[in-house]
Amino acid sequence: MAREGKFIGALSNAFSEVRAWKLTTFMVGGLAAALAVALVWSSADRPVVLVPAGFAESHGRVTVSPSSGRASPGYISQIALGDLSLALDWQPDDVVTQYRRFLNRLTNSEYAAESVPLMAKAHRDQANDVSQSFYPNRVYVNLQKLSAKVYGVLERWEGGKRVLHSPIEYRVTYDNEGGYLHVASLKIAR
Repeated sequence: MAREGKFIGALSNAFSEVRAWKLTTFMVGGLAAALAVALVWSSADRPVVLVPAGFAESHGRVTVSPSSGRASPGYISQIALGDLSLALDWQPDDVVTQYRRFLNRLTNSEYAAESVPLMAKAHRDQANDVSQSFYPNRVYVNLQKLSAKVYGVLERWEGGKRVLHSPIEYRVTYDNEGGYLHVASLKIAR
């Protein structure tokens, strides 16, 4: 009879251990699922700030916080140079791609107004074998207006013939939409 008691006690302990492991497995699995959901939710809710490669290379480590509402002059000048490069530096092979990338940087209202004319111009320039380059010299930033004036030289070629070589000044104005700077206007400054 003593053997039966030991056997039943051992069997009872084994079943208790299995239940404990099952409960632990379910609790750890539930915790893992809750952490996975929290990770997906927080990653979808986290803003991403794109910093131009040239800015990071020239300034070393860069910390950008879009929620502060203030951008540094260096950041705005590099963003302006990148946006001007998208709009003004292209070859016949990539003019359509460059303009599409530039359109992605525009505010919603500016995109609605400029997308059709810009894409028509891109296809026209591609068909006419037109190339263009902008060589910036100086950048002046106005933080109150979130704008940058960029001075430089614009060159344009049709085929292999240079048809334009002119000093020019562009003004790029930005709007802060959801913590991100989008191009509100790009104009030749007079």
